[in-house]
Amino acid sequence: MAYVARRLGNRTDLDTAIQAEMKLAQAELEAARTLPWFLLDTELYTTITDDDTTDLAVPEDFLREYESGALWVEDATTGDYTQLMKISLDDLRRVVADDDETTYYYALAGGRFYLAPAADADTRLRIMCYRAADTLSADADENVWLTYNPELLLAKTGMRMAQYLRSPELFAMFQSQYTESAMAQEQANVAREMENFEACMGGS
Repeated sequence: MAYVARRLGNRTDLDTAIQAEMKLAQAELEAARTLPWFLLDTELYTTITDDDTTDLAVPEDFLREYESGALWVEDATTGDYTQLMKISLDDLRRVVADDDETTYYYALAGGRFYLAPAADADTRLRIMCYRAADTLSADADENVWLTYNPELLLAKTGMRMAQYLRSPELFAMFQSQYTESAMAQEQANVAREMENFEACMGGS
């Protein structure tokens, strides 16, 4: 919050407003179509506790599924994980359990994952998804946004504060910072996705 206050002209009377606007700025960033790499959690595991389980709650602070596969089911014999195929909830309700009772499909509706066929007790699932960062407060002045891309969150907060203060000049300054930081974040996402992939050349 102190960073934003300094950029607003070393204001000392706006801490409460800055804190409120920063929370809203973070929520706005986390509702964007493209999310940053540092919000992705690929190491969430859950074990089904009841037989014939057909649904389970999404993780706390769930934002969105990982685009390369959200749910994976473990083979109890080998320990390998198989990706579940996403289908619509209507289609999922028409899926009939096969003989080996392995869960192959899922649907996401509301705050729950729906499974078909139903999962047995002790079935282990891996969940890959984007999760909201910790909310900043007076007692918690750090989170992953301020660790990996502080400028984006500060600029978004500054834009909201400029509107709060009815200052077009400040808004333009923060908007320029936001555009630059958003572009840097997009490049970082692409770089991490493509890092160490062998380049494929056309032709035979």
